Amino acid sequence: MSDDLNLEAIESKAKVLLDSRIETVRELVRTRQEIADAKTALAAAERRDRTAYRAAIAGGWSESELRKLKLGDPNQRAKKRMAELREKPAETQQPTTTVENSETVETVHEHRQ
Repeated sequence: MSDDLNLEAIESKAKVLLDSRIETVRELVRTRQEIADAKTALAAAERRDRTAYRAAIAGGWSESELRKLKLGDPNQRAKKRMAELREKPAETQQPTTTVENSETVETVHEHRQ
């Protein structure tokens, strides 16, 4: 058995390990961007909804008629949704993530802040 270290082989193995880690960050960035895009789209849809609601009122519909049709005031729905979110208990446990390489397995939940 030789004690010679092959620098190129070690660099190649290290690159494979790093590439797989980098890909996980790429996926995280993609999902975060999806969330940001969805929030932007939701905000735009909610603005259009408020405009359409005001147009319905201006067009002769009463608030009670629209409520009967399950088309209540969008501002009231937003207030109710925020109140519901405040009432939910916060998650206290973070999921445990396992990171594997060719020789060790490390649990990284204690590294999270």
